[in-house]
Amino acid sequence: MMNSRVFELALKKQRLQLSSTQLRDEFSRHGAAFAPFFAGADHVVDGVRWLRAHPQIPLALGAGFLLARPRRLLRWSRRALIGWQVWRRLRGVLKDRPVLRRGVAGT
Repeated sequence: MMNSRVFELALKKQRLQLSSTQLRDEFSRHGAAFAPFFAGADHVVDGVRWLRAHPQIPLALGAGFLLARPRRLLRWSRRALIGWQVWRRLRGVLKDRPVLRRGVAGT
């Protein structure tokens, strides 16, 4: 009687482990669609951590902009905005080209 109970519990444990493995695999397949979002969020978090570890860099840039002439500040702000817009467009174009994707070979 005791052996059958132990055997039943062992079978139940094995079934639960198999079911858990299947659920984890299914969850990881469904979550793969969110990988780019999480990668982008990781980059943002890394950037914030870097800025907190190196506060002198943004402070020096801010002081430089404050000391610079207003025209120079506006000129560099405009250049930065245009550069950022060009980067976003190029990134979108390059992302659609399979040959240029990073980490994906032949797709």
